[in-house]
Amino acid sequence: MQKLLFLLPFYVIRYEKSREDIEKDPEKLQKLLDEYVTISRRLEESLLENGKEALHRYLVEVIIKIADYIFSDSEKTKKGVDRAMGGEVLELKTDKLINEIRQDVKEEVKAEVKEEVKTETKEKIVICMLKRGKSTLEEIAADTQMPIEQVERIKKEQQL
Repeated sequence: MQKLLFLLPFYVIRYEKSREDIEKDPEKLQKLLDEYVTISRRLEESLLENGKEALHRYLVEVIIKIADYIFSDSEKTKKGVDRAMGGEVLELKTDKLINEIRQDVKEEVKAEVKEEVKTETKEKIVICMLKRGKSTLEEIAADTQMPIEQVERIKKEQQL
Protein backbone atom coordinates (compact mmCIF):
# COMPACT_ATOMS: atom_id res chain seq x y z
CA MET A 1 0.00 0.00 0.00
CA GLN A 2 2.70 2.46 1.00
CA LYS A 3 4.57 2.11 -2.29
CA LEU A 4 1.38 3.02 -4.13
CA LEU A 5 1.05 6.23 -2.13
CA PHE A 6 3.89 7.72 -4.13
CA LEU A 7 1.73 7.49 -7.25
CA LEU A 8 -0.89 9.82 -5.77
CA PRO A 9 0.84 13.06 -6.78
CA PHE A 10 0.58 11.97 -10.38
CA TYR A 11 -3.12 11.23 -10.10
CA VAL A 12 -3.84 14.87 -10.96
CA ILE A 13 -2.01 14.51 -14.26
CA ARG A 14 -4.92 12.48 -15.60
CA TYR A 15 -6.94 15.73 -15.55
CA GLU A 16 -4.49 17.61 -17.74
CA LYS A 17 -6.36 16.92 -20.98
CA SER A 18 -9.77 17.74 -19.50
CA ARG A 19 -8.75 20.79 -17.48
CA GLU A 20 -10.59 23.22 -19.76
CA ASP A 21 -13.84 21.27 -19.29
CA ILE A 22 -13.29 21.18 -15.53
CA GLU A 23 -12.68 24.92 -15.39
CA LYS A 24 -15.90 25.64 -17.34
CA ASP A 25 -18.17 23.08 -15.67
CA PRO A 26 -18.85 23.66 -11.95
CA GLU A 27 -20.06 20.06 -11.51
CA LYS A 28 -16.82 18.61 -12.91
CA LEU A 29 -14.80 20.99 -10.77
CA GLN A 30 -16.73 19.93 -7.68
CA LYS A 31 -16.19 16.26 -8.55
CA LEU A 32 -12.44 16.91 -8.84
CA LEU A 33 -12.38 18.75 -5.51
CA ASP A 34 -14.40 16.00 -3.82
CA GLU A 35 -11.85 13.45 -5.04
CA TYR A 36 -9.04 15.49 -3.54
CA VAL A 37 -10.86 15.86 -0.24
CA THR A 38 -11.17 12.05 -0.21
CA ILE A 39 -7.48 11.63 -1.06
CA SER A 40 -6.53 14.06 1.68
CA ARG A 41 -8.65 12.26 4.28
CA ARG A 42 -7.29 8.85 3.30
CA LEU A 43 -3.73 10.12 3.45
CA GLU A 44 -4.39 11.48 6.92
CA GLU A 45 -5.92 8.20 8.04
CA SER A 46 -3.19 5.99 6.65
CA LEU A 47 -0.17 8.15 7.40
CA LEU A 48 -0.83 10.59 10.23
CA GLU A 49 -2.42 7.96 12.43
CA ASN A 50 0.66 5.78 11.90
CA GLY A 51 3.19 8.47 12.81
CA LYS A 52 4.31 9.20 9.26
CA GLU A 53 3.86 12.97 9.31
CA ALA A 54 6.85 13.71 7.07
CA LEU A 55 5.63 11.38 4.32
CA HIS A 56 2.12 12.84 4.59
CA ARG A 57 3.41 16.41 4.34
CA TYR A 58 5.64 15.52 1.39
CA LEU A 59 2.86 13.80 -0.58
CA VAL A 60 0.38 16.62 0.04
CA GLU A 61 2.95 19.21 -1.02
CA VAL A 62 3.83 17.35 -4.22
CA ILE A 63 0.16 16.83 -5.09
CA ILE A 64 -0.52 20.54 -4.63
CA LYS A 65 2.55 21.55 -6.60
CA ILE A 66 1.60 19.31 -9.55
CA ALA A 67 -2.02 20.51 -9.44
CA ASP A 68 -0.80 24.12 -9.42
CA TYR A 69 1.22 23.38 -12.53
CA ILE A 70 -1.57 21.50 -14.33
CA PHE A 71 -4.16 24.16 -13.50
CA SER A 72 -1.81 27.14 -13.76
CA ASP A 73 -4.33 29.01 -15.93
CA SER A 74 -7.20 28.55 -13.48
CA GLU A 75 -6.80 30.25 -10.14
CA LYS A 76 -10.18 28.93 -9.00
CA THR A 77 -9.22 25.27 -9.60
CA LYS A 78 -5.76 25.72 -8.06
CA LYS A 79 -7.18 27.27 -4.91
CA GLY A 80 -9.84 24.59 -4.70
CA VAL A 81 -7.30 21.77 -4.87
CA ASP A 82 -5.05 23.60 -2.39
CA ARG A 83 -7.94 23.91 0.07
CA ALA A 84 -9.06 20.32 -0.49
CA MET A 85 -5.56 19.06 0.26
CA GLY A 86 -5.27 21.10 3.42
CA GLY A 87 -3.66 24.38 2.50
CA GLU A 88 -1.58 26.26 0.01
CA VAL A 89 2.00 25.20 -0.53
CA LEU A 90 4.10 27.47 -2.66
CA GLU A 91 7.36 25.63 -2.26
CA LEU A 92 8.15 22.18 -0.95
CA LYS A 93 9.58 22.35 2.56
CA THR A 94 12.40 20.06 1.48
CA ASP A 95 13.17 22.33 -1.48
CA LYS A 96 13.10 25.34 0.80
CA LEU A 97 15.46 23.68 3.27
CA ILE A 98 17.85 22.63 0.51
CA ASN A 99 17.86 26.16 -0.91
CA GLU A 100 18.52 27.66 2.53
CA ILE A 101 21.41 25.25 3.10
CA ARG A 102 22.83 26.01 -0.34
CA GLN A 103 22.62 29.74 0.35
CA ASP A 104 24.33 29.34 3.73
CA VAL A 105 27.12 27.22 2.25
CA LYS A 106 27.49 29.63 -0.66
CA GLU A 107 27.90 32.56 1.73
CA GLU A 108 30.38 30.62 3.90
CA VAL A 109 32.48 29.62 0.89
CA LYS A 110 32.38 33.16 -0.44
CA ALA A 111 33.59 34.51 2.91
CA GLU A 112 36.34 31.87 3.12
CA VAL A 113 37.54 32.58 -0.42
CA LYS A 114 37.50 36.30 0.26
CA GLU A 115 39.59 35.79 3.41
CA GLU A 116 42.03 33.50 1.56
CA VAL A 117 42.50 36.02 -1.23
CA LYS A 118 42.99 38.77 1.32
CA THR A 119 45.64 36.74 3.17
CA GLU A 120 47.44 35.74 -0.05
CA THR A 121 47.48 39.36 -1.19
CA LYS A 122 48.91 40.52 2.12
CA GLU A 123 51.59 37.82 1.94
CA LYS A 124 52.58 38.95 -1.57
CA ILE A 125 52.82 42.53 -0.34
CA VAL A 126 55.00 41.40 2.58
CA ILE A 127 57.31 39.55 0.17
CA CYS A 128 57.61 42.61 -2.08
CA MET A 129 58.34 44.87 0.90
CA LEU A 130 60.94 42.42 2.25
CA LYS A 131 62.65 42.22 -1.15
CA ARG A 132 62.89 46.02 -1.34
CA GLY A 133 64.50 46.05 2.08
CA LYS A 134 63.41 49.61 2.88
CA SER A 135 61.02 48.77 5.74
CA THR A 136 61.54 47.11 9.11
CA LEU A 137 59.58 44.00 10.02
CA GLU A 138 57.51 46.09 12.45
CA GLU A 139 56.64 48.60 9.70
CA ILE A 140 55.67 45.81 7.31
CA ALA A 141 53.48 44.21 9.99
CA ALA A 142 51.80 47.56 10.71
CA ASP A 143 51.29 48.43 7.02
CA THR A 144 49.80 45.03 6.16
CA GLN A 145 47.94 44.63 9.47
CA MET A 146 49.57 41.24 9.95
CA PRO A 147 51.07 39.92 13.17
CA ILE A 148 54.84 40.38 13.39
CA GLU A 149 55.22 36.62 13.85
CA GLN A 150 53.57 36.00 10.48
CA VAL A 151 55.85 38.54 8.77
CA GLU A 152 58.86 36.81 10.35
CA ARG A 153 57.58 33.42 9.18
CA ILE A 154 57.18 34.69 5.60
CA LYS A 155 60.71 36.17 5.72
CA LYS A 156 62.11 32.84 6.91
CA GLU A 157 60.15 30.80 4.31
CA GLN A 158 61.26 33.09 1.48
CA GLN A 159 64.84 33.16 2.83
CA LEU A 160 64.94 36.95 2.65
